[in-house]
Amino acid sequence: MPTPAPFRTGSVVVRAVTVFVMTVGLVGAGSWVPTQSRDEAATVSAVTRSWSQLGAMLQNVDVVHSLFYSVMKVWLDQVGISTLTLRLPSVVACGLAAGLVVVLGSLLFTPRAGLLAGLVMAVCPRVTLIGLEGRSAAWFTAAAVLLVLLVVLAVRRPSWAWFLPVALVTAFLGGLHVYAALMLPVLVVWLWAPPEAAGLRRRVWRFGLPRGRLAPLLGLLAGAVPVSLLAWRARGQQAQVDWIDPPTLESLAKIATETVAPLNGVWAVLAWAMAAAGLVWLARHRRGRRGTTFLLVGWAVFPGLALVSVSAVWTPLYSQRYLSFSLGALAVLSGAGLASVRRGWLRFVLAMSLPLASAVTFRDQREVGAWDSWAQIAAIVAYRGNPGDAVIDYPLVSTITVSYPGALGNGPVLNAGADRLTRHYLWDERLPLQAVEPRLRGVQRLWYLSPVADEVQRTTEIRRLRQLGFDGTLLERSDAEQTWLFTRTAAQTERGDQLLRTPG
Repeated sequence: MPTPAPFRTGSVVVRAVTVFVMTVGLVGAGSWVPTQSRDEAATVSAVTRSWSQLGAMLQNVDVVHSLFYSVMKVWLDQVGISTLTLRLPSVVACGLAAGLVVVLGSLLFTPRAGLLAGLVMAVCPRVTLIGLEGRSAAWFTAAAVLLVLLVVLAVRRPSWAWFLPVALVTAFLGGLHVYAALMLPVLVVWLWAPPEAAGLRRRVWRFGLPRGRLAPLLGLLAGAVPVSLLAWRARGQQAQVDWIDPPTLESLAKIATETVAPLNGVWAVLAWAMAAAGLVWLARHRRGRRGTTFLLVGWAVFPGLALVSVSAVWTPLYSQRYLSFSLGALAVLSGAGLASVRRGWLRFVLAMSLPLASAVTFRDQREVGAWDSWAQIAAIVAYRGNPGDAVIDYPLVSTITVSYPGALGNGPVLNAGADRLTRHYLWDERLPLQAVEPRLRGVQRLWYLSPVADEVQRTTEIRRLRQLGFDGTLLERSDAEQTWLFTRTAAQTERGDQLLRTPG
């Protein structure tokens, strides 16, 4: 690495703003194209309520997203709900994350390393993915970088003025994603790292901390209090993570790739190789950077290992999508590794390899069906449907009507139960076919939409529909759901209705 250039605040800010603008443009390109995901439907379901209705819902589900839903409600109440407005805050958050990485990398290494780190962050496939969803992942990714940056600044420029910003950002980060609190042990231990100059006495009133580190430590602890209360409140809503499977050898084998670059192992390997080069450079240039290796490696690795360990010995909590708040560490280390390459032409080639490697997944992420197959379902219903066609759908599939109310036509939903506002929940209730069979009387055309995973229930209900005279055709099958169209003639309808009137 060339001789470190002096840190010039103005120059670093210009670079950070440039990377912010570039990232917003990159992540925002085509962000409105993919149909909304099921998680985005949850956001829409939450924010399209009154404040009192939202509060009642949070008593039952998603209390961990209270902060996110509240901010999104204020935003969407002002600008209206569309796919673009739903995702725009996430796009901006990705830009902020990349811009803040520029500043952090410049502080910990050099301005060149900071700039390269920001560019790594901008083209990271996980970043370009979370920017396409109206959820909190992009927000807490940016908040994590901001928190680390504040703690580093607080150590380098000691002042009690850092206490409040550190406390607020800690609470904000944990309020967006409780799992992000796993960063706090790393930061606390780093604050207790040895002082730069050997022989300096540690004073008892500072709890043995090196000078200037008490304020950020107390800020972390103060910010952790509301996060702990939120986690305690959410303990009764653990059913919302029941979908997470226990970690398997296959999932563990992908922990270093899928967490940073979904479906793009080449990008992940390149990024981690550059991060390793950054660690080698750190090992050779430790002067003035004591503790940096622990800070960045701990930030990148500890949260994932902790979640895997908890999932193995207690209850499944590990999901690759939950660890995006550790991306900043990988980006900073990769930027340092790139900057350590002495030959300019080689550094340029390596830097260009990352955007080229991310190009394939970038394109796939911006296809209409990147998140879900709702567009295909809506197109099939629009093409093959008739006005007034009846519908039977189930959770996961029925969420389509939250984001796209007219997607399944205007016919009756035969298995509808209590609506989502009455039951204070994200979704309307859906009843099994057996409970609503009388509603099939007179129905000649029926759309049946079922999650793929519900094979036993689907097989039983389709068998019953055939007994009632329906002929079914599977029109679409995705990884998540099946779309069937059942029809019967007038004569078959009369015989089926007679069967429904016959006891037993």
